[in-house]
Amino acid sequence: MIIITGKANVSDANRAAFQAVAERQVTNSRLEAGCVSYAYYEDAMARGTFFFFEQWADQKAVDFHFAQPYCLEFIATARELASSPPEIKIQRVLSE
Repeated sequence: MIIITGKANVSDANRAAFQAVAERQVTNSRLEAGCVSYAYYEDAMARGTFFFFEQWADQKAVDFHFAQPYCLEFIATARELASSPPEIKIQRVLSE
């Protein structure tokens, strides 16, 4: 299994637009065969700070995911809307 986490800080002016593209990304990603789970959350104590948590079956699923047009669009739009560079971490789980 592969776990991907992400973080984006978004200003109030861009918050609604970011949420719209994030929800589209989550909805589309959850339909992918290799997606185990995919969610995003806003920090209740830091408005505009969003966290992403994804679980993927294997590297093939991750490669497929990152090649999808909606994923590429999300990455580009998230970079535009974020007030600082978004963070992403990819970790491989050795045992479950």
